[in-house]
Amino acid sequence: MDAVMEPESTSSRLTTHMFWVALVYQLCAIGGLAITSYLVWNKAEIRIMFVPLAVWQWSFLGAVSGVLYRISVHPGSEPQEKRDLYMWAIARPFIGTALGGVIYFLAASGMLALSGKADIQNIQLLCGISFLTAFSDGFSQRLLDKVMGSIAGPQRQRRFIRS
Repeated sequence: MDAVMEPESTSSRLTTHMFWVALVYQLCAIGGLAITSYLVWNKAEIRIMFVPLAVWQWSFLGAVSGVLYRISVHPGSEPQEKRDLYMWAIARPFIGTALGGVIYFLAASGMLALSGKADIQNIQLLCGISFLTAFSDGFSQRLLDKVMGSIAGPQRQRRFIRS
């Protein structure tokens, strides 16, 4: 009987440990975002890898918010589901932030094609779209599917992001 109980106990401890790692990670992410925002508040526009810092920040905030929302709404019942959710919680902020940067490049490319210059005047709209892209797996998947469909053509369109 003890041999049967031991794996479940180890599994439970691992799940609890992963929960705390994911929680501390998210809190550190929010703290890092707050500190970064404070340090650059009202400074000249800062760009990282050709993308305005505000787009990165709103993408990151969207991804962290999406993680916290998903953990609170869909906590998972089985230990393996919980571990998968906590691993996703660690990876999602990186993925969401990268997708926010991609959205900026797509918008800048569209502006370049339409007006001949890649200067974007309404950064607030891009920040909002970046937030939504990072927050929602479904939104970012549909958006990237549309972009890939327009580039590759409808016959070659495939889903390339798995949630």
